[in-house]
Amino acid sequence: MTKLIYQSEHVQVEYNPEYSLLTISSNIDQGTSLPSEKALRREVLRIQETIDAFRPIYMLIDKNEFYYSLSLTQLDWLHEQIVCRAIGYGLQKFAVIMSDDIYAQIALEQILKCGDTEHYMNYFSYRAEAYSWLVSEARTPILA
Repeated sequence: MTKLIYQSEHVQVEYNPEYSLLTISSNIDQGTSLPSEKALRREVLRIQETIDAFRPIYMLIDKNEFYYSLSLTQLDWLHEQIVCRAIGYGLQKFAVIMSDDIYAQIALEQILKCGDTEHYMNYFSYRAEAYSWLVSEARTPILA
């Protein structure tokens, strides 16, 4: 059963302990105000705390509603704080649901660059496809 861990105006974080699956969803669409630098860092800190606490095996990043640009400094920082952190804890697979916005796609690809990720990362258009791919190898739920 998926549990809501954190939700704000900009992001929602859920965890499914049955599959050790962390889902990070952006709530930033064309009608949402952009977070300040301070607010962005606060959001990432909450995501870091969740990664530290749960050390997920699978991660789903839903950036379907990701409609703003980040500076190179912000991209590098997000990459280090979220993606590399999860990989360091033993992340095995992660799926990304992409926005149709080309600038958002480029930004997300910059965030996700952390060594050789091709063997365990995949991009999707729909959440159901991404979820199926992530848990396809988990024949039985993970018991804590």
